[in-house]
Amino acid sequence: MSRQQAFEAIYAKQHGVPAESLVQYRFESKEGYSLPMIASHYRTYCEALESIVVELPGECVNFAMDSDCVKKSITAAGVKYK
Repeated sequence: MSRQQAFEAIYAKQHGVPAESLVQYRFESKEGYSLPMIASHYRTYCEALESIVVELPGECVNFAMDSDCVKKSITAAGVKYK
């Protein structure tokens, strides 16, 4: 699921509309939305995700965990790690 799709699922649930209905407001040439209210919420959503950084403890990653798998999972969720 892309960042936009995740946002659309949350936004749709909060506003009682089908997530599919938001697709029509996406920009074709770039990430974002043509309706100002949705665009503003999406920018806030992105800023919130970008402000989260998960610091992985070295001993945890090196001990019985595949660090690439952990990093890919965190990145797929739209969050950064150190």
